[in-house]
Amino acid sequence: GRIKMYNSKLVITQIIPEDDAIYQCVAENEQGSVLSLARLIVVMSEDRPSAPRNVHAETISSSAILLA
Repeated sequence: GRIKMYNSKLVITQIIPEDDAIYQCVAENEQGSVLSLARLIVVMSEDRPSAPRNVHAETISSSAILLA
């Protein structure tokens, strides 16, 4: 499928408007658990450029990521 887990990361390929959603991640261990939510907004355009390749995301804070 287009949505996979890879090395503890959620990877979505060939994104479509139906992928627009709130995604959640839960981490648990013997000390407890933590939940993080991320909103994905898909904006499609007729004259959109081709998709970027080899993009990596890095967590900056609980509400921000860095795409490179």
